[in-house]
Amino acid sequence: MYPKEFRRDVAALVIDQHRTAADVARELGLVAQTLGIWVHKDRHSASPTLAGHPGQANVVVRHRAECPSLSHMCRSITTLRGLDPAATDEEIEDAARQYVRKVSGIRAPAAPTQAAFDEAVEKVASATAGLLAQLPPRRVPPPTVPPRRRLATAGRSAAG
Repeated sequence: MYPKEFRRDVAALVIDQHRTAADVARELGLVAQTLGIWVHKDRHSASPTLAGHPGQANVVVRHRAECPSLSHMCRSITTLRGLDPAATDEEIEDAARQYVRKVSGIRAPAAPTQAAFDEAVEKVASATAGLLAQLPPRRVPPPTVPPRRRLATAGRSAAG
């Protein structure tokens, strides 16, 4: 759970700077719907936002630095447990690659880092597959599907 002051400061970025919740959420690694709720609550509460205060974004960045639990995993990593049909090897590898990109800070590995990067992806993918195999079935399907399935679904919709 995010501290109340952080939620208020992030909502202020949307309200006071006339930015979209989606843009601010993307910039800070938040879920846009969650930010939308914060904005709604802030607009309908008696507590003022940070209107007129320069450097609001710096306040948010400072909060994130002071509270490591505010760091999030890469938004591109989707929940694989509970997919129907089960997650494919490619989907598991995609998630592993996104994780390794995030923690290493390397988007596209150069020749000197390629072997270490690929080995890390392989190990994370293997650990993920093992974890998924050991977990009990999920009661509710995940809220989002992996990008490859979104593309396949969109392709079928456009064709049909």
